[in-house]
Formats: sequence, C-alpha cells, structure tokens
Amino acid sequence: MLENIFISYHFDNDAKEMAEKVRRLVVSHNIKPVTGERLGGESLRQGVKEKIDECQAIIIILTNREQGRTNNWVRDERAYAEGKGLKIITLIESGVNENGMFNERERLRVNTNGNELPILELSETINFWRNSLGDVKKLLIRPKDVSESISNSIGNNTIRYRIWKSKNYRDNMEPNWSNIIPTPEEGGATIYIPGIRSKDLIEIEANVKNTRWGSPAANHNVIVELKKKN
Repeated sequence: MLENIFISYHFDNDAKEMAEKVRRLVVSHNIKPVTGERLGGESLRQGVKEKIDECQAIIIILTNREQGRTNNWVRDERAYAEGKGLKIITLIESGVNENGMFNERERLRVNTNGNELPILELSETINFWRNSLGDVKKLLIRPKDVSESISNSIGNNTIRYRIWKSKNYRDNMEPNWSNIIPTPEEGGATIYIPGIRSKDLIEIEANVKNTRWGSPAANHNVIVELKKKN
C-alpha cells in the first residue's frame, strides 16, 4: 500500500520551489510526503534512513548545482531506497550529468531552472505505484454467530489468509498463508488485509471452537462468508 513517499532534494533555494510543487502533488493523491534535511556531502544519517524506511516510494529531485554536488548525496539516498525495494522516479534538471545512474523508465526531464515540471507524467507514475502496491481490503466475517465468537475471544480464534495473484493461478503456484488478528467491530469480526490489487483473490480460514471454517478464493467485496470445512 502506498502511504508515504520520500522526496529527496538538496535543501537550498534552487530545489525548494521544485520540491514544494512535488510535495503538493503527493498530497493531492492523499499520500504523505516525507523529507529529510541533509546538506552538502554529509553522509547518510540514521535519521534519514529511518524516514526512508517509512516510505514505499522515493521521488528524487536532481538539480543543476555547482560541481555536481547534488550527486554526492543523492546517490546514497537512491542506493538505500533501492536496497529497500522502494519505487523510484527521478526529476533531472537539464544540464545535470547523471552518470548513467538512472534508466529511462525511472526518470523525467525538467527544463533549465526547474520552471516547468512534468506534473502529469509524475502524477501518472504515482497512480501506477498505487495500483501496483495495492490497497487495504476491509472484510467483515460472516456468518454472524461465527463472527461474534471470534470477536468475543480474539486471542483464541486463529484467522489466516492467503492472496491468489494472477501469477499464482497462472503458474499453478500455491501462495503462503499469513496470520492476521481481527478487529472486534460493532458489525462483527473484521480483518484488514494490505496490498490487495483489483484482480487479487483472497482465501480466508478460521478456527473457531475447534471447528475449521473457510471461504473459497474470491474477489471479496466487504463481506466474506465462511463455511464449515472437514
């Protein structure tokens, strides 16, 4: 799920205006922008690493500065984000020597002085990230008596799920199970499963009072109906 995007840029006047436009775009997608101030060639601090760890993607702003000083620290943040598996896109100002750091699929060109940002292209990239990372799926357990039993004894009733993605059923691969703790809400036991895309199928199993319940793999919409299993 795409919740936070780290915006990497040098904290000087040349990049701040560009970064502010990017920040506003990120906010417009209902995503939290995260930044970490670090100047010059200073090493990648633990605090910055922790902020990157909170994010699922990074937008790098590479501006045209004296003697290419931007490259000294942006490499560190990009390498760290890449090692964490974050989605990456870089805004590269005209005249910057990128030294082959960024392939065509993860960079957007910005005209000299950063006056015109490729806002539409960047917005499309953010939307693509959101779709590829999926969203949180809220599922209400039914039948009602089973749901109430789960809610009344959360610790004693195990619920697990597995996600059937297109690659699973295409390649005949069985996905792994994951345990999940339900929330005892007013309507009954509810589970929240992250990273679900529109075509994913979810299979649920529950052990309630020594009886196994389960659902078929399906694209559930709000309510998941469990049936007794042998």
